[in-house]
Amino acid sequence: MLRLNINQKTIIPTRDNHEIADGPLLFILSHPFTMGTKKTYLRDIGHIEDLCEFFEIPNYEKRLRYEEGLTRDELFNINIGLQYRHNDLTKLLEAKRSGANVKLLFKQWGSGNQNSAQTTRKRKLVAIQYFEFLMRSGDVCLRNYVCSKDFYDLRNNAFHDISEVIVPPKVYKNQSGAKASLEDFTELEKFMETYDPYKVFKSPDVALRNYVMFGLQFYCGLRIGEVLSLQLKDMNMRERFIRVEDRRDTENDPRNAYAPAVKTYQRPVYVNEVFWKQLEKWREVKLDVNDGLWDLNLKERQNDYLVISLDQRQESYGTPLGIISVHKAYEKLLGSAGLSKIGGSHKLRHLAAMRFVRQRAKDMDWEKIKSDLRYQFGWSETSQMPGHYITHETSRMNYNHMQMENAAFDQIDQSNEGED
Repeated sequence: MLRLNINQKTIIPTRDNHEIADGPLLFILSHPFTMGTKKTYLRDIGHIEDLCEFFEIPNYEKRLRYEEGLTRDELFNINIGLQYRHNDLTKLLEAKRSGANVKLLFKQWGSGNQNSAQTTRKRKLVAIQYFEFLMRSGDVCLRNYVCSKDFYDLRNNAFHDISEVIVPPKVYKNQSGAKASLEDFTELEKFMETYDPYKVFKSPDVALRNYVMFGLQFYCGLRIGEVLSLQLKDMNMRERFIRVEDRRDTENDPRNAYAPAVKTYQRPVYVNEVFWKQLEKWREVKLDVNDGLWDLNLKERQNDYLVISLDQRQESYGTPLGIISVHKAYEKLLGSAGLSKIGGSHKLRHLAAMRFVRQRAKDMDWEKIKSDLRYQFGWSETSQMPGHYITHETSRMNYNHMQMENAAFDQIDQSNEGED
């Protein structure tokens, strides 16, 4: 199994025998990736390595670099496996190592849940890039040896088979990005301002946690990765604000390679009084959970992260919450709002930005509003996002003004008709 060791902002992939995984390491070093992107790519490569073990594909890296490559059947199995969730694969691998039949396991796996088309597409693109990289890097070494023409023909065929067999699904425009219409955004905003979390989620503690988690996006405009990276010390109790810290390369996140991908800029984020009270209530629950872990002799799970798992049936109880749990909670939230198909919780951050501009639009100082947007929402100086939100608001204002003028003209026309 591929593991990631993060030391001094450098990722070193190793395998269970503690040897450095040369192929994955050379692959990420050959690209100008950010640390977050490196983690993402290595997670996908880790999924590929687990697939090779599950389908009994031996020495895949060596064969791609220095031998005839993988067969079409092996690539076909990898292509199928890339569309399924990694958590399911991990469970089946454990069963296989215990002696379970692979064919029966695969049949069971095939009836399970698949990733979205967008996630599957990204994984398959990584697989194609990685396999082709291994073959190209191997070709550089093989030039120093005398190899038969048949050998090179086999390698060339294997190279072409990679992109022919591993086919990323098409993701149409309406399948990615913002799926919500203006009406959906309006309905979602009304729902978020009035809903009762205790009627949506069964457990009171889960309801409070989810209200805070999504409220940090809706009221404060945080990215979900920023929310999941918050720690107790980030809450300034005296001045009532949250300090967003850059924890993209942290070394002590217990989620390790599965820590949330975070795009962030350090900044203070001020919180309104009503929502701050809910934050304080959740903080007390979080501290009680930490104390309870000590009583249960699970002190190794104690941590400073603000948003944690509350499922006592799982080994993750008390540990920082993962992104999959966020998606499930948000789906339930949307179901309660009657808006089940409008994308992820990032929409709440969009709503926060739209509301931020709308509340300040009366001043008409657009440059000041743009500057404040960058500061509050953590956008860089080169980001175009503040301009998009200002353009959206000015268009909305112009449309409303035009509607008012049209209504006034209609009234005048009706008066004139009465006089005739």
